[in-house]
Amino acid sequence: QRKLSQNEVQLILQENCSLKTEKGYLQKENNGLNNQIEKLENQVEKLE
Repeated sequence: QRKLSQNEVQLILQENCSLKTEKGYLQKENNGLNNQIEKLENQVEKLE
């Protein structure tokens, strides 16, 4: 198992940061979609 170069470590850290940012956006989007689903389910209940 070889030691990673400083450059490789830097690239991995950058990618990790990008993925964390992307995860944040996806979680926000997911929360918005879950809220929409909840509203639609409530509307369906009223119709039943």
